[in-house]
Amino acid sequence: MPVLRFQMCKDTKSFRHPQLFNRKKPRSSQSKAQLEVGKLKVENLSVRWNIAIFAQLIGKHSKTAAIMTRNWKTIIATIGVSIALSNNALAKKNQSNWDVAFDLLRTQSDGQNECCVSPLSLQFALGLVNEGATGQTKKQIGALLPKKLPEIGDMIQQSGSISSANSIWISDDIAASVKAKFIDQNRKKFDAEVRCLPFDEAAASQINNWCHKKTNGLIPSIIDKLKKDDKMVLVNALHFKADWQSKFDASRTKKKQFHLETGTSNVVEMMEKTSYWNYCEAGNCQIIRMDYEAKTDAETPSFAMYVLLPEEGKKLSDILPRLNSEFWQNLSLKSQRIHLQLPKFESDFRTSLVPALQKMGATRMFTADAQFDKISKTKLCVDDVLQKCVIKVDEDGTEAAAVTAITMRLTSVGPNAEKPIEMNVNRPFIYILTETTTDTPIFIGIKTK
Repeated sequence: MPVLRFQMCKDTKSFRHPQLFNRKKPRSSQSKAQLEVGKLKVENLSVRWNIAIFAQLIGKHSKTAAIMTRNWKTIIATIGVSIALSNNALAKKNQSNWDVAFDLLRTQSDGQNECCVSPLSLQFALGLVNEGATGQTKKQIGALLPKKLPEIGDMIQQSGSISSANSIWISDDIAASVKAKFIDQNRKKFDAEVRCLPFDEAAASQINNWCHKKTNGLIPSIIDKLKKDDKMVLVNALHFKADWQSKFDASRTKKKQFHLETGTSNVVEMMEKTSYWNYCEAGNCQIIRMDYEAKTDAETPSFAMYVLLPEEGKKLSDILPRLNSEFWQNLSLKSQRIHLQLPKFESDFRTSLVPALQKMGATRMFTADAQFDKISKTKLCVDDVLQKCVIKVDEDGTEAAAVTAITMRLTSVGPNAEKPIEMNVNRPFIYILTETTTDTPIFIGIKTK
């Protein structure tokens, strides 16, 4: 989950809005068959979800799968959400999301260390704070967000596999200066819960308890301690759980070697299966898409995981610089018979995304010149952007969670007879969890050992 922290620049006195924190949540009048997107009415809304392991390998007509025979290398994983409208409008607008996802991945790893981040959770948290931004601050944050972020949020709730929750925690000493429209817009667009409380030692515990509940216990905490100048915390929590459409037989899982780029190896539990998967080879990589079983009807999102395995002799550092939206969009997967060997794995990664965001061009929100005039009369800036991700992959399927917290403070200065393709993920690889119809990356990560 991502978390945003705000802090004040100076003391400010103002009126307290009597109904600011006790307004009823507005109800959506949107029907499942129609969705108003600006002036565009989209009929027959259909949604599919897929989880992808490395790059945006899932295409609308892709039906390929293969197994790669190699030494295990680094894995990068991304979980994404994508929503398909009848005119594919959202999917087209989400192309830049992959540049954000891949840039985010590169800021966390050069291919030598493991990581797991959630572009979508970060975007939901940034979406909350962006409702209060103006000027250059809003422009920089907006450049990292998909055009229809609230619609994506609405869609994913229908899948049965993934849930997203948002909350805004406000220090009671600035509550009177917080603008009602900022609260109302976040409730309307992101279904955000709003809490006003003293920012004492108990406040961090309350925020962490909320995260624990929303992630099904996978992420018990995100905030260690609130700082003296922290005045607002904006949080997104994602939780995903789904079974493989084609499960692995646990009796075939064996202990095998996973080869590290250092020349050494680790023993891992290697799953094994021969089946038809969507598969292709591109950019010196084997790429496979493994679909998850839908929990609801065909009108709900589809999820898939992509695994990107560098070819023999190539390192993750050779592959990472090439990853971008153009690479992802040009992937052409087709259904093929694959003998896949894939390790069971778990990843637990926590980081501050401030350096990454600054490198990606969002700099002003961290300075005394931050423009958050629509949040409060009190001068605020972003203090930190924390994210923690957990992902577990086994024979049955995948469970993953992410929390992003933004803290704000006061500003201061083929046929059956054909031989199966071998895909042996026995060396570092990249994994991506994505929603396929809207082509939105949810989780992306690297597995190195």
